[in-house]
Amino acid sequence: MSDSDARHIDTKNLIDYIFVTLTDKSHPLEDNLKHVCSFIANYFDVSIFSKNYKGKFEVIFTNGIISNAAYIDEKEYLDIKVNDSEQMIFMYINKLDEKHQYLKDLFEGQKIHASLLIPCATKQKTYGYLRIDSRYERIWGREEKIVFQVIANLYALLLEFTNQKF
Repeated sequence: MSDSDARHIDTKNLIDYIFVTLTDKSHPLEDNLKHVCSFIANYFDVSIFSKNYKGKFEVIFTNGIISNAAYIDEKEYLDIKVNDSEQMIFMYINKLDEKHQYLKDLFEGQKIHASLLIPCATKQKTYGYLRIDSRYERIWGREEKIVFQVIANLYALLLEFTNQKF
């Protein structure tokens, strides 16, 4: 599917594509996740997809620029979380206060304007987090949030069903 074809996919078909790609047993799950993240990053013009590994984030997809911000400790993000009922943590560089100066400085240095943290979780377990970064000023849209949440939830379910680690 070309990028121009991809721009005309509705949310339902986009979610179907994600499901088919992530559940493809002919490739390792991690390869499928990288493929999905690459496709979705191009679709939504996302700069970096990463997931946490041993408390820090590792890059799954980047639009060509590897960012030191990809290795930020997840505790820096979780400190922003307002309450435990939140599914996603939204962060916009212009909304960070002096309490989060470390993150603000790192993001300014990497030119990251918006970031989103989503738990990869099932009812039984939280495996980790997917992080989505944008080098453009933006507000995450409803469709984006739905698609990112589907990726995180489906990835967690597949990890659970196949007894794999994050």
